[in-house]
Amino acid sequence: GGLLLDRREGRGNTWLSDALAVAAFSQKGRGYVATRQIRAGEALTREAPYFLVRHGPAAAAELERHVAASDLPAFLRPCHEAARDSLSPAGRIVAANAFCLSTTADLAIFKDISLYNHSCLPNCSLD
Repeated sequence: GGLLLDRREGRGNTWLSDALAVAAFSQKGRGYVATRQIRAGEALTREAPYFLVRHGPAAAAELERHVAASDLPAFLRPCHEAARDSLSPAGRIVAANAFCLSTTADLAIFKDISLYNHSCLPNCSLD
């Protein structure tokens, strides 16, 4: 659990659907919006993770420790939610940028996928 697997700076997207565009939101920063109707099961993007840690009870803490110890790229942004004020600076970055992969439960940070809305009740999955 919690083992760092990869750090791939500058990999970015290898593919992004024309169904998406980046928009700015006054209280939340930047994020993707749909530019057209999205079909069920339609692929929207493909990207290698910047950081990836294996599923386990310490995965979030391990990712936070690695983020705190690294030279962070400019694309990682802090969380804008006031409720997250109790988190460390690295914890706010993890909260704003990390995704749990739905097929493995591994925790990952991506350059562009991090712009997707994080939801407790998501209407799509990250595989």
